[in-house]
Amino acid sequence: MGTDIEARLAELAVELQAHGAHQAIVKYAGADDNSDGYQLVIRDVAGTELDVYDDKLDERILELMDDAISAAGHDAWEMNEGGEGLFSVSVEGRARLQHRDKNQPRNGIQVSEWSFAPAPQPECTAAPVF
Repeated sequence: MGTDIEARLAELAVELQAHGAHQAIVKYAGADDNSDGYQLVIRDVAGTELDVYDDKLDERILELMDDAISAAGHDAWEMNEGGEGLFSVSVEGRARLQHRDKNQPRNGIQVSEWSFAPAPQPECTAAPVF
């Protein structure tokens, strides 16, 4: 898939890591010319949900989700019968989209994946303990 998305995902991974996050997950759904809504969860490496209040970060995640949906061939997913799915981004350099058009059977989930440069790991500055 397009390198522009991978480059933007890599930038997002760095931003997520700066917030102490390991992964962002968006559950979305829409029909009848509407995006019915989404649920965005940001988790740390242990899987604990983080309270990250950053409108620009949320906006960037949702914009990348929309672009990933389009790049995977699901333009206008919110139109007519609609669509739903999950979009996740990890600071380890992976993004995954699981999308289902609502006029398809429940097992009609299509998966798209992207790989990108992982966020650099912070250097440990603590002295070794012996």
